[in-house]
Amino acid sequence: MQSAFMKKTLGVAMLMGAGFLAQHSFAQSANCSYSISNEWNTGATGAITITNTSTTAINGWTVGWQYSTNRLSSSWNANVSGSNPYTASNLGWNGTIQPGQRVSFGFQVDKRGGSAERPTITGSICGGSVSSVASSRAVSSVAVSSSAPVSSSSLVSSSVKSSVASSIATGQQCNWYGTLYPLCVSTQNGWGWESNKSCISRPTCASQPAPWGVVGASSSSTASSLPVSSSSISSRVSSSAISSSSVASSIASSIASSGALSSSFASSLAVSSSVASSVIVSSSSSLRSSSLASSSVGYSVPANNFAVNGTVENGTNNWSARGDATIARSTLDRYAGSASLLVSGRSAYWHGATFNVGTLTPGNVYEVAAWVKLVAGESPETLKITGKLVDDADTSTYNEYTEIASEQVNADSWTLLTGTYIPTDSTPFENFIIESVDGSVNVSFYVDNFSVGGEVIVTPPPPPPPVGSGLASLVDFPIGVAVAAGSGAADILTNTARQNIVRAEFDQIVAENIMKMSYLYSGNNFSFTNADRLVNWALTNGKTVHAHALVWHPSYQLPGWATDSNANFRQDYARHIDTVAAHFAGKVKSWDVVNEALFDGADDDGRGSANGYRQSVFYRQYAGPSYIDEAFRRARAADPTAELYYNDFNTEENGTKTTALVNLVQRLLTNGVPIDGVGFQMHVMNDYPSIANIRASLQKIVALSPTLKIKITELDVRLNNPYDGNSSNDYTNRNDCTVSCAGLDRQKARYKEIVQAYLDIVPPARRGGITVWGIADPDSWFYTHQNLPDWPLLFNDSLQPKPAYQGVQEALNAAQ
Repeated sequence: MQSAFMKKTLGVAMLMGAGFLAQHSFAQSANCSYSISNEWNTGATGAITITNTSTTAINGWTVGWQYSTNRLSSSWNANVSGSNPYTASNLGWNGTIQPGQRVSFGFQVDKRGGSAERPTITGSICGGSVSSVASSRAVSSVAVSSSAPVSSSSLVSSSVKSSVASSIATGQQCNWYGTLYPLCVSTQNGWGWESNKSCISRPTCASQPAPWGVVGASSSSTASSLPVSSSSISSRVSSSAISSSSVASSIASSIASSGALSSSFASSLAVSSSVASSVIVSSSSSLRSSSLASSSVGYSVPANNFAVNGTVENGTNNWSARGDATIARSTLDRYAGSASLLVSGRSAYWHGATFNVGTLTPGNVYEVAAWVKLVAGESPETLKITGKLVDDADTSTYNEYTEIASEQVNADSWTLLTGTYIPTDSTPFENFIIESVDGSVNVSFYVDNFSVGGEVIVTPPPPPPPVGSGLASLVDFPIGVAVAAGSGAADILTNTARQNIVRAEFDQIVAENIMKMSYLYSGNNFSFTNADRLVNWALTNGKTVHAHALVWHPSYQLPGWATDSNANFRQDYARHIDTVAAHFAGKVKSWDVVNEALFDGADDDGRGSANGYRQSVFYRQYAGPSYIDEAFRRARAADPTAELYYNDFNTEENGTKTTALVNLVQRLLTNGVPIDGVGFQMHVMNDYPSIANIRASLQKIVALSPTLKIKITELDVRLNNPYDGNSSNDYTNRNDCTVSCAGLDRQKARYKEIVQAYLDIVPPARRGGITVWGIADPDSWFYTHQNLPDWPLLFNDSLQPKPAYQGVQEALNAAQ
C-alpha cells in the first residue's frame, strides 16, 4: 500500500503533469477543452475542441458533458444527442484527427437565468486530459489537496504542458519564450514549416536570452528550462507543512519509484522551488497564459515580432478603432518609448482598438502581447486580447473570435496581457482586438508595445487554371470584367454561370462596388470581409485584380469620417489609404488610386469647377488637389508593387475635361508623384463620342510620358442616346433588342473600333488592359437608364455572347 505521503506527492505531480500522464498512458489520447467565444444576457456560444496529442491518428470520437443550469439550444459540426447530459460524435468529414491536429464543433446555450457554465468534457478519447476554458477572467487554478500544502506562485500554460510531453517523445525542442516548438530539421535559420508544423531553427532558438533556448533529451532537465514568474497571482495554498523544494524532490522520486513514468521524465519534474508551487493551468484554443503585472516581472518581445508600429511611435498606423471607440496617439502616459495608444469614447464592451498585422498562417502558433493601463480615475476592470477571423457566413455564431489573454487592469500600473494564438483555416485572419469583457464598465485605457511573434508561411497560390479559348487568350495584356460580389443574383461568388464566363473569357476582375471606400467599413472600423472573399476567389481562379477605388467622392459611398466637420479628416484620410492599400498588398495587380477628381457638369453638385477640379470633400479639406498627390504617395509606400492609376469618365470626348486630365497628369509627373497609368472609363454610346475624338484623347495621354500606361477601365456601349433630342431613334421596349436589332449590329462595330483604336495608339508595353463594366446586360447600371431600356454589354440576358462580343474578338484577333 502506498504511504499517505506517496499519495499526496503523487497527487500533486499528477496535477502538474496531467497532460503528460494522459499522453504517456494512452495510445490514442486527446486534450478535450470547452471554451466560450461570446456571452450575452440570455445565452452564450462556444466550442469543444479535441486536440490529438498522441502519435497516431484518431479515427472517430465521442465526448460528453452536462450542465447545471444551461441548456443546449443549437449545435453545428457534430452529431449531438441527449437533453442534458449531452453526447457529441464526429461527422463523416471530421472524424479523423491526425497527430498534432484538432477539430472543433460549436454550440449555443440558453443560460436560463444563470451564467455561462464551463463543464468538464468526458469521453475515452480525452485520455484523462480535460479542461474548461474561461472566456474572460483570470485563468482557472488546479485544485491542490490541502493535505499537501506548497508555496510560492508560478504558472504553467497549457501550451507548455502539452509541448513538454511532446518533447519527451521526440527529443529536443525549442522553449520559445515559454512555449515549446519543434526544432527544425532542414531549416537552418529563423522559423520553418516542416512535417505540417511550425518549427524553429536551432540557431534562432539558441539566440534567446536565458533561461529560454533548446531543451529536451540532451539537456539535464527539461522542465528546469521553463520560464516562471512570481506573478501577482496569489498562492493557492500555504507553505507551512512541506517546503517547496522537498515537494519537488519527493514528486520526482515518488513518480520514478512508482513506475508511472520513466526516470528521465520524472527527473525533469525536479525543478527549482519556485516551480514546485501552486500550479495554475490554463487550456484553451488560444493556449492562453497569464497576464503579468509590470511591478513583478518584465517581458521580452520575441525576436521575430512582426507587429509594425505596435509601440505607437509612428502615429496610429496599423491601429484602428472598433465600434464607437476613438483612438489617438497619446504622450500623457506610456509603457515605453514616447507614446501609447489612448482608447476612449467606448459605449459597449466590444468597442476598443484593433491591430492589423496582415495575413497569419492557419495552424501556426503566435505569441501575442500588449501592455495596458486604465486612464486615471477609472476603476479596475478586466481587459482582454481577442484574435478575430474574417466573418463567416453563419451570422448566428461567433466562431471567428478567440480570446487570447485577459487580466484585471488598473490606473496605477501597466499590466501585461500575453498569450498564444492559433488561427484556424475556416476564414482568413482579420485582426487582433483589445477590448473589455462582456458586462464590464466601458473604461478608457492605454495600450503600448503590442507585439506578435511567430512565423507567417506564405503559401504560394495554386497554379492558375488553364486559360480558356476566350478573349483573354487572344492578347498578352489584361482583358478584365467588373463583377458584383456579396449579394444579388449576379454575385460572382455564388452564380455558377457567371463564374464559368469569367473563367473562360477574362483574366482580370474588378469589384463593381465592394472595394470602394464605404464598403470597407463597418461603422468606424475597417471590414474587408466581402472584398477579401472576392480577391481570394480571383486568385484561386488564376485571375488578377484591378482594385477600384481608393479615393472616390460620392456622398453615398463615403465612410463616416469623410465630412467637412471632421477636424481629423487628414489623419483619417491617410489611415484609410495606408490601411487599405497595405491590406491588399501583394494580392492586387493595380489600383484606381483616385477616381473622378475632375469637374464634370454632368454631375455637378452646385459648387462648380475649381481650375478643372471637382470641389469634393477631399478638395475642400485640402484646400486644393494636393490630396491626389498624397493618395498616390501613400499607396506606393503601402504597396510598392501595385500599378497606380488615375481614373475618370468623359475624358475620351477630347474636350474641356480631356484638357483638364492632361493638366492633372502632367502636374503629377512634374512633381514626381508615383502615377503609373491613366484609366479611361469609356462609358459611351453607339453614336457618341466620335471615334476620332476617342483616338485623339488616347493620343494626348500617350504623349505625356514614355512609360505611362493606358487602361480602358469601364467599357460599355449603350444603344440608346437619351441626350440627342431625337426620341424616334430610341428602343423603348425590353424585347426590342433581346435577340436582334440594328442597334446590336452597330454596337458590334462600335466595340470593335474602340478596341482597334486602343491597339493602334497605345504601344504594346504600355497597355494596362481593357475592362468591360459587367458580364451581361442585366448586370449593367445602364440596363434601364433615363427611363429607357438598354443592352450595353457583351452577353445578353441569357448569358449568351452578343454581336458586341464578336466585335471585341475580331479586334483582338487582328492584334496577333
